[in-house]
Amino acid sequence: MKEVESDQGQSTKELKSLEKEVAALQKSQGSLTQEKENLENQLSEVQSQLAAAQSQQGQVSAETKALQEELDKVQKSHNQLQEEKTGLTEDKDLLETKLRESQSQLAGAKKSAEDPSAVKAVQAELEEAGKSQQALQADKAKLETQVKELEAKLRSAPKASAAPAPTAPPAARPASPPPRAAAVPSPPKAVSSGDKEMEQLRQAINKNPKDIKSMIKMAQLAFGASRHQDAIEPQTRAVKLQPKDAELFFMLGEAHYKA
Repeated sequence: MKEVESDQGQSTKELKSLEKEVAALQKSQGSLTQEKENLENQLSEVQSQLAAAQSQQGQVSAETKALQEELDKVQKSHNQLQEEKTGLTEDKDLLETKLRESQSQLAGAKKSAEDPSAVKAVQAELEEAGKSQQALQADKAKLETQVKELEAKLRSAPKASAAPAPTAPPAARPASPPPRAAAVPSPPKAVSSGDKEMEQLRQAINKNPKDIKSMIKMAQLAFGASRHQDAIEPQTRAVKLQPKDAELFFMLGEAHYKA
């Protein structure tokens, strides 16, 4: 009986010890649960802070990109301004050079104006220029008169060709043919080198009826060979192509006069 009571007492002690351990474990469990909740709260805060940091990082990246684009624009504007500055510097140097040249010319002009001999020379040049202008005006009036006479001859040429030609003496040259658009007739002579060149020019004119250079060259060759009759036809065609050229009219009149 005593042994049973002794076992019961020992069991009671072990039970109480176990209860104490269970209570201690429960207390530790509560403490751990609290710590777990605290850690979860801290983890949530850290995650929130991380999300905020990532968001801020995205904003910073966007701002950095925008700043880089602005920096590129500023650099481009700087380069353009640098090029414009270089161009302005070159223009400035050129203007300074022209200014120095103008100043030098002005100084020379002032010096010449103060020199009586230079003034007299300029006056003499002006008088000579005036005389030359008067002579040119007189030549112009003379040429205009000759042009009018030649125009009258050209207008009357077809009418004159319709009438029967008078019997000419053996030494006289035949009357000049009226101007026409047909090919230039070959001259009766074709022996010298000049004749060969005139024949080549005639062929060039026949291929290109507007080849005024060949016409003038052919007339000049005829003049040089004193064959003024042969110069009339190409010179007439040249006048038709350039009716406002007074020199061509003058040459045509001279060919008619000397033919």
